[in-house]
Amino acid sequence: MVAEIDEEVLVRIVNGEHELFEEIVRHYNRYVFSIVGKQVPRDHVNDVAHDAFVEIYRSLRKFQRLSKFSTWIYPIILSTCYKFWREQQRQRNRSYPLEEEEVAKVLSEHAQFAFLEERERETVKEVLKKISDHLNAEELIIFRAVIVEERPLHEVATALNISQVNMRVKVHRLKRKMQKILEQLQ
Repeated sequence: MVAEIDEEVLVRIVNGEHELFEEIVRHYNRYVFSIVGKQVPRDHVNDVAHDAFVEIYRSLRKFQRLSKFSTWIYPIILSTCYKFWREQQRQRNRSYPLEEEEVAKVLSEHAQFAFLEERERETVKEVLKKISDHLNAEELIIFRAVIVEERPLHEVATALNISQVNMRVKVHRLKRKMQKILEQLQ
């Protein structure tokens, strides 16, 4: 859980005291880096986190205080990660499979994998990595946010600017696509 920043600081930034944004950066640094670190390869985390803070700064006037600030910035952060993957896809640089920690997290947190022997776990790791190689930018974000991080669908839908119904359809299609990839690997 992230402690929220004082609203007074937000109001002062919006009213022209731009140097105070540094307080937001310090306050939410871990939060932003933890989300970005789960979505993009390690060697791009700093750049994408920086871009997320730039987007947060640009959007600050839109914050209406209807939710916690950390809740409000989550879609901005996830959207920035999505932009990263779309750019990677445009450049045809798609060789970013799941990080080792992500695979380990999936294996440790999902009960269906708990009984596996080490040899079997390695096989599952390889399969998860191969699956991620076949996903497009949007599917990678959905896979990481919904399946790996187990974020609520409505949060991810908001971040990707799609309806919750459309998000459910995309998750369903993603699971079907993953199933087909698994069948091809056998």
